[in-house]
Amino acid sequence: MAPTLLNRLGIKAPPEMAGRATEVRPGSAPDAARLQERLAFVDEERAVVWALLVGASAAAVVLGTVLRGRDGVRMAVLFLVSLPFGTLAAAAVPITNAVLVAVLAAVLAGGLVVLALGFSSGKLGGLAVVSLVTVVVVLADAAFGGRVMGFSVLGHDPAYGTRFYGIGNEYSAVVAGALPLGAGLAVGWRPRLIALVPVVGVAAMVALGLPPMGADVGGSLALGSGLGATVGLLRGGRLLSIALWSGGGLFAAVVLFVVGGSLFPDVSHGARAASGDVALYEVAARKIILSLRHLLNPIWAVLLMALAALTFFGWRRVRGEVGGRTVAAGMLGAAVAAAASGALNDSGILAAILALAYPAAAGLIVLIQPRNPSTSDI
Repeated sequence: MAPTLLNRLGIKAPPEMAGRATEVRPGSAPDAARLQERLAFVDEERAVVWALLVGASAAAVVLGTVLRGRDGVRMAVLFLVSLPFGTLAAAAVPITNAVLVAVLAAVLAGGLVVLALGFSSGKLGGLAVVSLVTVVVVLADAAFGGRVMGFSVLGHDPAYGTRFYGIGNEYSAVVAGALPLGAGLAVGWRPRLIALVPVVGVAAMVALGLPPMGADVGGSLALGSGLGATVGLLRGGRLLSIALWSGGGLFAAVVLFVVGGSLFPDVSHGARAASGDVALYEVAARKIILSLRHLLNPIWAVLLMALAALTFFGWRRVRGEVGGRTVAAGMLGAAVAAAASGALNDSGILAAILALAYPAAAGLIVLIQPRNPSTSDI
């Protein structure tokens, strides 16, 4: 509100003031009422929706284990990591009933699982499809300003004004975890695809970090470092080579940050920091303080440790299996991106958990399988 009032008075907002002046667009009273209703739903009912989805996930795990054993567990894991896709796709439908939104998100997530299993082979093929489809859908929405994300029960909360456009920390963390893992799995299927990974990575960083699109600087930095590490691992490089590739991805994201701030200096607080209007250390300090606050939640801390354990033991198992090198590369690259997401975003541990969910899912699928699978099994 403050930048809007100053704009109406013809006064430029000071550099210390976050936010932009509101824009006037054609509409009507019914349009405004529907918008208010949907924003209120995201703010007030998201906890109910997620409680229903968590219940559905628990039921899927139990029923899958009882009815189909290992394959049932694998399908339940795929359902869990398909929920970010399901909640985003459900947000495209203007429904403000918690039960209906939860059912729609679960059905869409389940549909993605069925699609993934039908178009893939091997134990991890379905996870590759789920990861890559989720990345494509999230980046497509981010490229258009995140118009659907604003109504998703996963992500930023426009009702509180935390972000009115672009991609929030939650979905950027999903991309940071899913893309490196998906890249590793895809290269294992078609080795020649390794040449496309840096190209896809740059395009994803632009969608995440360019101010008129995602404007999530921390997300693009995390993705750059994680995907760079994945490329170094896929190329079979040693520690120095992997570090250089990871640093190269991080450097590309920094260049994007600086260039974006110069081209669009008033779009976001990150862009204003890059253009010199706001001290960069002030933005970094605020994000670090907000990030550390989430560490006080014991539930998130336990969940993070559990996901990290699954990722580590799954990576240790798969790296020695036939055809498992690229899988291990994707898992480790995603873990790097998850750590960077936690350190560079003010969502902190929440962002790290969302990113780490994807390599942890791969780790769990690997751990429940018999040892020494063939290449086709992977």
